[in-house]
Amino acid sequence: MKNTNIIKNKYFIPILFTLLCVVIDQVSKHIIIKNISQYASIKIFSFFNITNVRNYGISFGFMNNPNYGYITNIIFLFIATSVLIYIIYLYTKSSIKIERFAFLCIIAGAMGNIIDRITTGYVIDFLDFHYNGHHFAAFNVADSLVSLGFVIYIISEFIKNKGGVKALFIALIISSCGNGDTIKREELSEKRAKRLNIIKEKYKDENIIPDLVFDDTSK
Repeated sequence: MKNTNIIKNKYFIPILFTLLCVVIDQVSKHIIIKNISQYASIKIFSFFNITNVRNYGISFGFMNNPNYGYITNIIFLFIATSVLIYIIYLYTKSSIKIERFAFLCIIAGAMGNIIDRITTGYVIDFLDFHYNGHHFAAFNVADSLVSLGFVIYIISEFIKNKGGVKALFIALIISSCGNGDTIKREELSEKRAKRLNIIKEKYKDENIIPDLVFDDTSK
């Protein structure tokens, strides 16, 4: 019983968040369909309109052509469902909060657009940003969630692998000491040699920087 309660507590909030995002996405699309004719626009700001657009392609209007037909919609639906299943799998395997949140955003966005494809055969896009007569591809809440999730995931990967960035940064510092040439201890001032030793002792055991970097006799 205790294990069951743990599982319920573990997934209750994520499921609730996902369903809430899907509901917001679907309700927003329903409002657009009921109140704005197809391809009609309502100006909100000088750079932003609400426009009723049917997207027969994928996110942000890519391959948006109704002539692609029913078969193409099935292909897109299959791809989106496969990606959704894989992202759910990644979510269950992840223990990093920011990464799990990113996966939830992607899952919610994918579900929102999949529902559209199943029920109508196309996706409703309505967020229309433009500048100086040039319009960015219209998108919706689901697309926004997928994009947000992707950006957060990239950030989380950057944070997880900061050792690699640190290694690059330190390697650049070491390289700059030799002005682009191979570092040789006898060519460094006493102060620079001391700094190099500190860096070596601090990071060599962590295997962050290749041993070759510390080979003072390299040519």
